[in-house]
Amino acid sequence: MTPMTMNARLLPLFLCLSLAACGAQPPPPPLPPRAVEPSAITKESRLTYANYLRIEVGMAEDQVRAILGDPAQITASDTPTDSSLMLRWKCEDRTGGVDSKLGATVTVYFKKGKVASKEANLLK
Repeated sequence: MTPMTMNARLLPLFLCLSLAACGAQPPPPPLPPRAVEPSAITKESRLTYANYLRIEVGMAEDQVRAILGDPAQITASDTPTDSSLMLRWKCEDRTGGVDSKLGATVTVYFKKGKVASKEANLLK
């Protein structure tokens, strides 16, 4: 076999190996986990059924806030004969704890600064 025919036979093999090596790239590194503000985790993870059960008629507003954190919505009605307040907590994202559920709400109604009633929707 002459050197020319040997080169002609090895050339296709060399090209195949070269192309295969060029196309083989390592996979990209995995993305780091999305950073979530600790306050968001704390706020949302407080919206649990266990915490809802801790709220009792007659509690002061600051006691309820200590359990559930700051509310997402506040509605006040102050008339000469009546003073009422409605506080609502909402789970609007998926950063909550294992007991929170997207769309869950807790609403607490106050009369004269004390819990008069409460309700929960979609709460685990």
